Amino acid sequence: MNFGFSFSDKEDELNTMNQTFYRRLLEDKIKILEKGFVTKPKKTKDKDNDDSEDEDIPTATVVKDGPMEMHQPGKKRVIKVLALVQAPYIYKKSGKYTGIVYDIWKSIKVELARKYDFEETFIETLNYTKQLRRVQNGEFHLALTSLTTNAKRTKMINFTRPLFINQKSILTKPKQGYAEYMGKIAYKLFLPPLALLIILGIILGNLMYFVEPKRGYKRAIFSSIASMFGEMGFISENSKLKPLGVFVAFIIMTISFYFSIFLQAATTEKLMEFKRDDEINAANIHTKQLLYAKGSGMGNAFKRLGADVKGMKVDSIDELKQKYISEEPKWDGIAMSFMDAYNEQDDDFLINKNNFGLNEEAIAVQIGENRLLKDLDIAITRLQDTYEIRKIYNSYFGDKYDFMGIL
Repeated sequence: MNFGFSFSDKEDELNTMNQTFYRRLLEDKIKILEKGFVTKPKKTKDKDNDDSEDEDIPTATVVKDGPMEMHQPGKKRVIKVLALVQAPYIYKKSGKYTGIVYDIWKSIKVELARKYDFEETFIETLNYTKQLRRVQNGEFHLALTSLTTNAKRTKMINFTRPLFINQKSILTKPKQGYAEYMGKIAYKLFLPPLALLIILGIILGNLMYFVEPKRGYKRAIFSSIASMFGEMGFISENSKLKPLGVFVAFIIMTISFYFSIFLQAATTEKLMEFKRDDEINAANIHTKQLLYAKGSGMGNAFKRLGADVKGMKVDSIDELKQKYISEEPKWDGIAMSFMDAYNEQDDDFLINKNNFGLNEEAIAVQIGENRLLKDLDIAITRLQDTYEIRKIYNSYFGDKYDFMGIL
């Protein structure tokens, strides 16, 4: 039914118009794909003197779905990889790169070998956020190390599903030596109880001498004091076994017994209190001053917990340690991830094993690289399902912490 209208005489003309329209539409699509839908990021104000970790996050680049360049079907695509060198994640050993993240990455490359060739660039830095800008701007397709996922970084790039879990931790340097620590124990734990026991022993010794003067004054005093320290044998010696004398002897031994138990408990509690005062924990972190590497993701994390944090632009943790030592006793610790702190322990610095929160660690992928992102997620999932990532994790940190390598 044509409702009285006939287009038979216009059929050829309409076909020509349709062909012209679809040809132009296809040409426009090809041009758009060749450009990659990438627009230049806006310039941002220099914030080199700002302690906030936002100094390296420019205004978000607008990137729509689409590859960085045209890809020919049937040919492997070359992926540019920015590998951020930092032990224990990625580092060089015997002339070859290794590390927990790089070992996982090598397994991922095997999974994706049929579709991609990977061109890797290695750079040593702790300012991960600054390097993520290079992925955002299209210089690289992806970046890998132990990258903490957070909302501000997600404005710049996409993250794969997590490789493993990392823990917020603190590297600390004990502020007192062994002699100082023992002096503190002697002054606060040894001297007060010692004075109390001697005074109490003298009082009870006088009572014993009053009840049994034949013991002798010195003997009665010394026996009572000795019983306060757990040596009760002297109290039962040289006794005439008079009812009153026996009663007083049992009173002294009972007091001595319970004082010993009380002092042991009090000493243990005080030692634990000394330890709590020396370490940084969730209860006292608001009183602590911490250093951190700018761009590492640790500044805002510990600031939210109440700590006073100061960021430094450094390329290694050794630089942070030197800063810490040169300004002692200003700083209480260095904020970093558990894996970093675990790896950086030495004769001077120890890891604080308190848990200040957990982070997901993932690979950064340029926004718009949806096919690549999905392929990486599938490869990571396979490695997690077969416990390959757990095995790699355990080879670096042992079974004690393997829960962070299981997802």
